Amino acid sequence: MNRLREAHTAQRLTPRQFQLMVLLKNQANAIPQSELATSMNVAASVLVTHLNPLEGDGLIVRTRDPQDRRRHFVTLTELGGVRLAAAERAQCEAEDRLFITLESGEREQLRALLSRVYTSMDITAAC
Repeated sequence: MNRLREAHTAQRLTPRQFQLMVLLKNQANAIPQSELATSMNVAASVLVTHLNPLEGDGLIVRTRDPQDRRRHFVTLTELGGVRLAAAERAQCEAEDRLFITLESGEREQLRALLSRVYTSMDITAAC
């Protein structure tokens, strides 16, 4: 995490802002702010603390829903896409240094296993 945090910080992003921007990039349309909070598993008030600096830097745009002025949609800007691409490259370089001793097949296996662990964290199970 320290190496990834350093890679993101070098691009003037926190790891959560990076995650948020990746979610926005992977959507074809603007995402409702409430849906973004749910996807990131954070309270709406916490999400705002991540969105405000991104919006201030011109990396995202929030627009009001014309039918419901309490609702906002979030979109990644072109500048945000450029910054995210640089952060993704920095993350890949950090991962390359971290996993230098693993072959590509082993990396994919590790990624798949970690993804399964992460997914299972959402499942409530008795220990």
